[in-house]
Amino acid sequence: MARNQLVLDAIAFNTAIAACEKGDVWKEALWLFRTMVLSQVETNSITFSAVMSACAKVGEWMQALQLFSSAMTEHRMEADATMLSASMSACEKGSEWQVALQLARDVVHSKVEADIVSCSAAISACEKGSKWPTSLHILSEMALTELEPDAVAINAAISACDNAGEWERALQLFRDMVQRQVESGVITCCAAMSAAVKGGKWELVWELFDDMTRSEVESNDMIANVVLTSCESSGKWKEALHFVSMMAQNELEPCTIMFNTTISTCTSSGEWEKALQLCSAMVHRKFEASTMTFNAAISACSKAGRWEQSSQLL
Repeated sequence: MARNQLVLDAIAFNTAIAACEKGDVWKEALWLFRTMVLSQVETNSITFSAVMSACAKVGEWMQALQLFSSAMTEHRMEADATMLSASMSACEKGSEWQVALQLARDVVHSKVEADIVSCSAAISACEKGSKWPTSLHILSEMALTELEPDAVAINAAISACDNAGEWERALQLFRDMVQRQVESGVITCCAAMSAAVKGGKWELVWELFDDMTRSEVESNDMIANVVLTSCESSGKWKEALHFVSMMAQNELEPCTIMFNTTISTCTSSGEWEKALQLCSAMVHRKFEASTMTFNAAISACSKAGRWEQSSQLL
């Protein structure tokens, strides 16, 4: 067939748009979509999902949502799980939580046939929009439809509950996750530990940390901050110092915030010498001391009646 007689069909267009989406070239994907419409080639949910995803991935969330609106109105299409996921991803990029929550409600009320990806996206929207009851409802709906929640969905639900101060629900979700043997990572552990801190369950924080270590989940700054915050809140200065020492052994370098928290813990517990030793360690390691650092150190000297040392810090 001659080249100028070649007619592209929907499969060819969709394949090309999908390639643009993978290559993060949204303008080309959008051009192909518009060419497809002008050529009167029939579009479908695959077409819209790929273009929307291409736009959302590079931050063009308004364009993605306009495409979703066009699909629903001009093209009279019914949203499927893939389109819903793409649109909620766009909402996340643009912090359009109200729109995302409405889409999440569509999942809840079964206006679309949901899948794991769309449900996870809906729960993530609930987390960002502070709608923890909706996130729990989506999880229960998933169970009824025999959709097994994955780590992404449960992490989002735990964070939604944790952010709303519903620490007991967050911890229950974590326990259910462990019982169902859903693989948990550092994000899950951090969210569960944060919930335990908010609930004043200091011993549980250490239990979770020990479980995480036994499971060979690699610790990071987020985990370290949560552990040290729990020590500060409970006055466990020995545990805080032990943890900082353990971090050094595991080649995880404490940051200024961690030092400040530990200094504050020692100061609050009357361990002013330990607090000053930590200040010296910060100087030795060439950490940039903050106003909080000096305030904590001066407070330690003041409580111990060490006015001379206090003046030397100023």
